[in-house]
Amino acid sequence: MRHATIYITFITLLGLSACLEDPDCNTITSTSMVVNFYSTTDGDAEQTWVSSIQTDDVEEDLVVANSYSSLELPLRTDHDSTTFYFSTEYGDSDITFTYDVSTRFISDECGVEYIIRNLEIASTTMDSVVVVNNILSNSSTEDVKIFN
Repeated sequence: MRHATIYITFITLLGLSACLEDPDCNTITSTSMVVNFYSTTDGDAEQTWVSSIQTDDVEEDLVVANSYSSLELPLRTDHDSTTFYFSTEYGDSDITFTYDVSTRFISDECGVEYIIRNLEIASTTMDSVVVVNNILSNSSTEDVKIFN
């Protein structure tokens, strides 16, 4: 009976260790940044009417025309910069972001993870844009503030 208990314990531990080695594909970092809109007068979050947002390489709009207080915008992983062209209730403007892209192999199941660091504003025609998080993660935290 004692050998059976040891054998069952060993098989259980072996099974658990196999589960621990499986990668968690849900923890892969994001290649999108979370952008929130704020009022220039009082600094409070605000809804902004966005007619369209485009980039150089995508012919379709990245958003549906609507009021937004927050948006998630994808950054290119094959370049070290992305320019977004905004058409909002405040007029047309653009923002160019620069960043460093590195890769890390996760597993055969999950593939490669892109890591975006050193997010900065290279140029903008907007009144005020602030990067508050220069390393992107998969959490929905605020990365960029746009003041209108």
